[in-house]
Amino acid sequence: LKRLFQSTAFFSDRAQAGLVKGPLEFAVGFMRTTGVHPVHGERLTIDLSAIRWRLEGMGHVPTRPPSVSGWPEGELWLSAQAMVDRANFVRDAIIDRTDQLAAGFDPRTLMPSPAATADQVIDGLAARLGLEPTDEERAAWRLYLDTRRKWDGTEEADPFDPANDEHVEERVRGLLYILAQQPEYMIR
Repeated sequence: LKRLFQSTAFFSDRAQAGLVKGPLEFAVGFMRTTGVHPVHGERLTIDLSAIRWRLEGMGHVPTRPPSVSGWPEGELWLSAQAMVDRANFVRDAIIDRTDQLAAGFDPRTLMPSPAATADQVIDGLAARLGLEPTDEERAAWRLYLDTRRKWDGTEEADPFDPANDEHVEERVRGLLYILAQQPEYMIR
């Protein structure tokens, strides 16, 4: 055991990574990493009931395991429904613009600087979530930030402008939603 625990393979990146985040770790990790969370509209505080409701839907309520054996582990958390539940949690957290603004949260705090370019926003958010995007992913995310989507479903080129509040509110939040869905973000 001593030889095993002192082996470089035991501490390698491969040995350290690859564990699937449970719903609680995913939810709390997302909120702590980004500072984005559901807000209770009247009190302008963290909406614990919304968080608990989503965790119940994901089957991971603290102190209430489904059996004496505890919660499932590993890949059992990666069902199709679990991915939808995680996406819904992130959506609930990022969509509450009015209450978050009233509570003092500004999505500009997610940007590496107030004058960040699209590429800097991508790199900053990816680093914040521990993602290492490929060139193809980075290009797709840049296209997302540089495109205006209209209510009628059409799109037009509209380069990301960090001084434009609408760009920051919609596109930075939207990119955060996209990044939180990445398979790489589901593991630690």
